[in-house]
Amino acid sequence: MADEETNLLSSVRKAFESQMSEEQLRDFKRLAEKFHQSFDIEAQHTREHDIKQIALEECLAHVVESLKSGLHPRHTTEHERALVAACYGKKWYVRFGYTADELDGVVDEDGKPILS
Repeated sequence: MADEETNLLSSVRKAFESQMSEEQLRDFKRLAEKFHQSFDIEAQHTREHDIKQIALEECLAHVVESLKSGLHPRHTTEHERALVAACYGKKWYVRFGYTADELDGVVDEDGKPILS
């Protein structure tokens, strides 16, 4: 039974990985490695700091993928934009095909300016 489960999980993983770009696959493997390293096997608990960092990276990855897929920045939260700006800098929006002129005066769904 264990061999069947291993084979099933292996084929699911391979199918999932075949759908990813090289960049996504690299990021996924890096995140998986960090997740694995966040556990202290001997003490049988997670390392709290590592889990928080993984959660932030996961959130960043989600927002970045959404923006790359065409989500307009007005549909992001102030916190999501701050996270992306912390990673990519003050002109983060250029990475996703926007200019300052296009986003100047645009507000998010909470009425907060996209560019601050």
